[in-house]
Amino acid sequence: MDNAITVVLEWENAQGVGQEAGLVYLRRLVDGLLASKTAKVYSLRLLFVFDENVDEKQLRVDLTNALFPVLDRIATEFLLTPNAPYYAKKGLVAYFVSTKFLVYADSDCAYVPDWLDLMIQPLLEGRTDLTCGNTVAAAGETFMEKVSALAWFFPTENPKDPLRSKGANRFFANNFGVRTSALRDCPPPRHAGSRSHGSIWMKAWDSAGLRREKVEAGIARHRQFDSFSAFIARAWLFGFDKDVANAFPVRHE
Repeated sequence: MDNAITVVLEWENAQGVGQEAGLVYLRRLVDGLLASKTAKVYSLRLLFVFDENVDEKQLRVDLTNALFPVLDRIATEFLLTPNAPYYAKKGLVAYFVSTKFLVYADSDCAYVPDWLDLMIQPLLEGRTDLTCGNTVAAAGETFMEKVSALAWFFPTENPKDPLRSKGANRFFANNFGVRTSALRDCPPPRHAGSRSHGSIWMKAWDSAGLRREKVEAGIARHRQFDSFSAFIARAWLFGFDKDVANAFPVRHE
């Protein structure tokens, strides 16, 4: 499908207490997509990826209510990926779409207004096979949100944050675009566990001779969670991510 682009949105985080926030982020994302320059030339398709823990019937109802004013302007599709690890979900999409290009977003992120244009243009021009966006931790308002932001592998926007220099060389799966055929040629690893396996995937991507381009202006701000349990979970994942990243270094030309 040459005149269409699929935006992929994983919906696993937008359940329970995160559901209302997820729908708010969704509407902001869709408003930005429809206002983009890309939408004036290409038709847009929104693909929701979810697992067995999501009630598909309720998901469809919630999305219809949230997107009712714009449903005639953007097609919605659904893909159930039961028992699939985080990165495997990303890769499976390539086998169920007919569009040449995919752009991946997240139900926990706020994207800059021209995000789609920034992420898709290098792909449309044939300069690269994959565009890597710039994901940062959103500024928190409460004390726990601010503390939580420090125990995560997304850098904050504070220039003094030591993760900023490292973040420039990291791959975040909630903010990238890719040529569908290249994704089929070099799919993400199907390992269970941390989202940090992006380091492993990017190493395989480079070894396969595929191109990638960092899009610094393609900013996504990941929301923080105001709970102590989320802080502990993120601190553990941050340590695991460092171990994996150190074991599988990624070269960026």
